[in-house]
Amino acid sequence: MPENRIARRLRVEGIVQGVGFRPFVARTAADRNLDGWVRNTGGGVTVHLEGPADAVEAAAATIRTDPPPLARIDSAGTDHADPAGADGFTIRASTDEGEGQALVPPDTGVCRACRADIRNRESPYHGYWATACVDCGPRFTVTRSLPYDRETTSMDAYPLCPDCRERYEDPQDRRFHAQTAVCPACGPEIRLVTQDGDPLASGREAVAVAADSLADGAIVGI
Repeated sequence: MPENRIARRLRVEGIVQGVGFRPFVARTAADRNLDGWVRNTGGGVTVHLEGPADAVEAAAATIRTDPPPLARIDSAGTDHADPAGADGFTIRASTDEGEGQALVPPDTGVCRACRADIRNRESPYHGYWATACVDCGPRFTVTRSLPYDRETTSMDAYPLCPDCRERYEDPQDRRFHAQTAVCPACGPEIRLVTQDGDPLASGREAVAVAADSLADGAIVGI
């Protein structure tokens, strides 16, 4: 093992689950050719970095000071650790261990990139109302429990199709480990019904009819 190879263990608390923090850490490590892992815990996120000293320290600094847009770091303790000979960087299974309390972020509006996907006729998300990525979409309203993973959200009812699974597992994709990411082929469908529950429309037509109804002065409940 090279003499200048070191390891650091970061324990990050705050709004760091459901905001694309693990994908961000994985990309930060990959940019510097570091090994190690990241995982959600009961108290936040734990990161283990291994590699050349200057690269490890630089990555740790980036994680502390340049988090994803929806994240809020309340504390980021860093401990010296022994290099464990990690090969590559992985997102490990979550654990409910850890002190403190992880925070669930609020729901957010559709980001600019996802709006572009919705408007793009060539996009698999064209016209799809539930389009989201790591930087936007529902969080608080879909979360059942922490740590934040797909199986602890209401999105667990919608298994990813092969195309969405490929994007979910691609570290370079904006939907890498985005737990609310779905497409029309695998995600929920919206329906419009009358006050008595009678169906009126579904899918994109439901949105259009609801918009017209609002314009005509009707009340629409969501």
